[in-house]
Amino acid sequence: MSLRNQFSFSKTFIARVDFRARTKIYDGFQTSNGWARMNLALRKTFYNNRLIFILSADDIFKSEREQWTLRGYGTTLDKDCYNYSRAVSLTITYNFNAKRSKYKGTGAGNAEKSRL
Repeated sequence: MSLRNQFSFSKTFIARVDFRARTKIYDGFQTSNGWARMNLALRKTFYNNRLIFILSADDIFKSEREQWTLRGYGTTLDKDCYNYSRAVSLTITYNFNAKRSKYKGTGAGNAEKSRL
């Protein structure tokens, strides 16, 4: 199951919530337990989208565990651990020369495209 939502609080401030979950799986000789994970990202822009801040957090509730059992002929393997998938990151982007070029989008190649 995957739920993705995006909220626009203003033209320059956006929040994104991503929730993923999986149920228990029985696959022949292997059994895998279910897990859930929630990620959050906040995006704020300044100076007409030239400066962008993105703050994101992955696996906020520390709920994604790898739990499985593999059964074979006279052998059983188990794994039950947390994969340390939590992360917090801050991305800062500055767009230099954010102006449109006077040559961009003038249709200079339309004659060539219509010829082909």
